[in-house]
Amino acid sequence: MGMLLDSQIVRGALILYCLIAIFSVVLLWQNAAASDSLKNAGIVLASILPVLISILPYINAVKLEKKFTFILLYDSKLSQITTGNNNNNPYIAGYREMFTNLTNHPDSLSSKEPQEFMGNKGLNLIEKGILQSLILEFPLQWDFIPNHYRFPGATSLECDRGENLQVEKINLSELKMIFKHNQLIQYDDVICGNDICLPPKSMLKAEANEQNKSRTIIINNPFLALTIKVLWTASMPLQQGLWGILEDATTDIKRFHVIVFRVSITAKLNSFKVYSPEMASYKRWFENICDTLSGYDWQNIEKKTQEKLTQDAILKILKGKE
Repeated sequence: MGMLLDSQIVRGALILYCLIAIFSVVLLWQNAAASDSLKNAGIVLASILPVLISILPYINAVKLEKKFTFILLYDSKLSQITTGNNNNNPYIAGYREMFTNLTNHPDSLSSKEPQEFMGNKGLNLIEKGILQSLILEFPLQWDFIPNHYRFPGATSLECDRGENLQVEKINLSELKMIFKHNQLIQYDDVICGNDICLPPKSMLKAEANEQNKSRTIIINNPFLALTIKVLWTASMPLQQGLWGILEDATTDIKRFHVIVFRVSITAKLNSFKVYSPEMASYKRWFENICDTLSGYDWQNIEKKTQEKLTQDAILKILKGKE
């Protein structure tokens, strides 16, 4: 509230300054033949210098960036993507939006070799998961203040409205046109939700680069340029499975494979608006996007897996004492 009041005072003072400056320039223009007009013109030009010195530091190139690791797990025995041995592990919970509604399209999760998921097939899954998460997170508004809290057995989220209530709404039909390279997004029964809400005057585009196995989602608006880039980086067999997610595969060390994608989210702020009052909403929007997509990040999945296994072990010990 204090920052908003300060910005209103600053803008009010600038309006007053501009009015006085315009009046002075017009008056000097009309009286350019006066004996002291040359001196006064020099004073006007000289007065610009301290103003420029005071405001030039505001022209600042600022870049925000976060990086995540997204993982696909492949089972060569079943020739398909797997989510683990049971229906109650953190990987399934974290990747729910990525695999939502794909049971009717089994080909999207199956292949003869894991290498197929290192290209378009895997990138389609990752890109679909990103878009689905953003649609579910921003269906009505883009600027909100999330409040996370935990209670026994679950984590909940409440959102307070942000200051910027104007939106640029893009419907599902438009999204399908933008992501026309992704077959999963084209299906009528895969994406949940109808709209995604972006900041005012935002333009969304998506690019597929088959040569370097990457996807790029770009959102441009007057305040910042946001880029989400997905890049396949590695693949390897999981000789000992994954603790709490995949069984030990010592009898077939090439059964399970991990396919690794690096996802970077960057925001280049408009150099002329870095300190504008509205920029707080755009920075919050960037953080909310990062927070939403961090649910896929392997570091978070691994942390939640360790927590769950610890809780299960403690519960087993307590039951053994009964």
